[in-house]
Amino acid sequence: MIGDSNDILQRVRKVLPRRWFSWGAPIRDALLGGLSDGAAWCYSWIGYARQQSRIATSSGIFLDIVAWDFFGANFVRRSGENDASFQPRILQEILRPRQTRDAISQVLTDLTSKPPKIIELWNPQDCGGYGVAQMGGYGSGPGCYGSLLFDNQMLVSAYHAPTQGIPNVDGYGGYNAGYGVGTIEYADLSLITGPITDAEIYARVQQTIAAGTIAWVAIQNPPTLLITDESGIALTADSGDILVVG
Repeated sequence: MIGDSNDILQRVRKVLPRRWFSWGAPIRDALLGGLSDGAAWCYSWIGYARQQSRIATSSGIFLDIVAWDFFGANFVRRSGENDASFQPRILQEILRPRQTRDAISQVLTDLTSKPPKIIELWNPQDCGGYGVAQMGGYGSGPGCYGSLLFDNQMLVSAYHAPTQGIPNVDGYGGYNAGYGVGTIEYADLSLITGPITDAEIYARVQQTIAAGTIAWVAIQNPPTLLITDESGIALTADSGDILVVG
């Protein structure tokens, strides 16, 4: 293998004058072998340093350094997040669009996997208008009260991410785990992977909105979708729990 101890040893042996030593010289080879080990270690660091010079091949703490260089304390590795998850998030954040309504919707969808509900109180497409056929009813699509006094402001309903938790471990009181049935174990907060905190949701919105605008953000649990039969009756599991999607 190029750059390993044996490769470096053979390269050095080939450049030594032949009349100095016979090809088989154990003492000489032992000395050169020790030097070759050190040289191979240095060579391995050259390859490692080359990888860290590009985000696509960077790893470990160097990914954290890249994130800090671009975003400072506004974008850091989540608790328990590995390189395979953190690296694409950095690339995505560098190229992320900003300032528009679609940009806010996209950043929250990427963060929580649920598109938010956004209402601009001065926008007739969100609040409708009197005498407009498409207005609908209050609370149903357009129909909330709007006001031109709240220009450059919006109401954002974001949702908690549904993937928080400990992989492959059932929750407390769940019916999928038990001795000989499913996975169950004592756990603590350090085992939770990929939690999306409310503070991170607020921070992402603040980093995305345009200067001079205000976003009033409400964070709630995503709506629950029931699994029903053809007649619309909710289906239940053997334990009696109602089946839901997600």
